[in-house]
Amino acid sequence: MRTLTRKEVAILVELLGGDEVARVMVNRARLPEDWIHPKYPDLTGGQVEAFLNIALAKIGAERLPDILAGRLMPKWEKNVQLLVDKNGRCIPDGLLSNVVGANRNFFQNQPTLDTAGITALLARHKEYCHFPCAAFPSVNEIETRYAAILQWLNLPENEENGAKNLLNVPHFLGVLPQIPAGDHGAILESLVEAAGRSYIKQFPNRKFYNNLRGQLVDNVKIADSARYGEFVRRATTGSLVWASFRTCLQGFSIPADREQEARMPSRFILSGGWDTAADIIGYPEILARDFNTPGLDIAALQFGSAVYSLCFVAGGSGLDFNHRYLAAYGDSAGGLLLLG
Repeated sequence: MRTLTRKEVAILVELLGGDEVARVMVNRARLPEDWIHPKYPDLTGGQVEAFLNIALAKIGAERLPDILAGRLMPKWEKNVQLLVDKNGRCIPDGLLSNVVGANRNFFQNQPTLDTAGITALLARHKEYCHFPCAAFPSVNEIETRYAAILQWLNLPENEENGAKNLLNVPHFLGVLPQIPAGDHGAILESLVEAAGRSYIKQFPNRKFYNNLRGQLVDNVKIADSARYGEFVRRATTGSLVWASFRTCLQGFSIPADREQEARMPSRFILSGGWDTAADIIGYPEILARDFNTPGLDIAALQFGSAVYSLCFVAGGSGLDFNHRYLAAYGDSAGGLLLLG
């Protein structure tokens, strides 16, 4: 095929209807999918076209002449999805499952996590959490492992994606001794009862209602999409230390909790039963304070069938442990964990 001269191109453009019509036709033209660029043989025509579309959308087609002439230099930035807003709540944009607004009349307070606070936390666990050969880590080891979690959360990539903003909501230091392997529901039953004892000691004039007493064995499983299996694996091979953020998913339905876990960095684990009960053992005055305490969704687990999960709900006269449907409630929250 003979190359057209400039005069012939000008005549052709005029016949087509002028510059504007020609530009539209060029812009709408598509490269054949099997077209191979001689300089970039590893790229298909479709890939070259997709790259040009992205590049022109980013820099603006009107700037292309200046870039080609060397008068401008395009700046490429990493496309980072913001996961957590400045208030410490996960951003639900793009989730398929239901999310409602967080009811801020239901809130938690920040515990004191200095050496004295950790010593008191450990004493509570040793009083109520009884497992065969259960050895808790020392206060010094707990402090070291927890500090490593916070150090990771402060990394630049977690500032870019907003995960560091989780430190803007109340966060808790969790601890468990090594748990003997066994039925998940049976171990949860033991921890739930321990949580109830800790709650009653904190609030002797209130009641603890375990509405599922005797029903958890062989009836609790980890949801298919949840990462909680890693928590269980670690808990049954050694002591655990973690940071929990228990209002970052306030207003999320249980399916939305699980969706959000999947988009978080792989180190994050959605709250389950063992950790939630353990945190109530350690902080009943915060996590079961009164009616205006958010319900604690155990979103990583299902009870009986896939249409039920589990939860703790505090009131002015008592604390309930029960199953729940998967709907979104503004006064309830799933949580996220980071293991140390």
